[in-house]
Amino acid sequence: MPLPEITMEQVDFVDSEVQDAFSLHYLHTCLEKFAKIALNITEPAHHDNASKCNACNLKSFCDYKL
Repeated sequence: MPLPEITMEQVDFVDSEVQDAFSLHYLHTCLEKFAKIALNITEPAHHDNASKCNACNLKSFCDYKL
């Protein structure tokens, strides 16, 4: 699914922050991914990113640590 074109046509102001179509799409996809993992519909995928591994609180337990 391609990302929507980023425009400022429709802007919502919530707590003084601007929400554009890109941000709302990103939020939706992140929440959808989280919900599927939480409901055991899908398994989480490893990010394959060394910087994220170093920042992760679970790195001592992870079998995929880089």
